Amino acid sequence: MQNLLNVRPNVGQVRKEDGSIMPADGCRVPNHSYYRRRLRDGDLLSVGQAASSEQSPQPPAAETAVLAKNRGAK
Repeated sequence: MQNLLNVRPNVGQVRKEDGSIMPADGCRVPNHSYYRRRLRDGDLLSVGQAASSEQSPQPPAAETAVLAKNRGAK
């Protein structure tokens, strides 16, 4: 695991582990369970992840396989 994560709040304000408010444009934080939970819960977004998902949204591979199977069933 990396020692630091680049994250930003998803919506609204998110408190850092020390209780201070995270800047709206994000910051680097330690890769601790507190921040991993915030990422998992959707309170934070990974800065690198946000840029790539906005440019090319793609459904998960399982959904793509189901859609392809359903199209062929007609």
